[in-house]
Amino acid sequence: MVLIVLGAVIAVFFAGWVKSFIHSEIVLRNGSHTFEWWRRPPVTPVMSIYIYNVTNADEFLNDGVKPVLQELGPFVY
Repeated sequence: MVLIVLGAVIAVFFAGWVKSFIHSEIVLRNGSHTFEWWRRPPVTPVMSIYIYNVTNADEFLNDGVKPVLQELGPFVY
């Protein structure tokens, strides 16, 4: 019985501590770890986008021919 009560009390305090810790770490304020990661990301975000052009669109739409695709890109941002 004592272990059940002790476990419940620890669970309540631990959950509150975890919530408080997470809240203090995710706020963007000057000097926090999150702010430094936001200001100078540890990795450079890169997005590569490829676009495909259907070169035989009329034949594909009207005659049911297999589409011929031309790859354009990558467009890197």
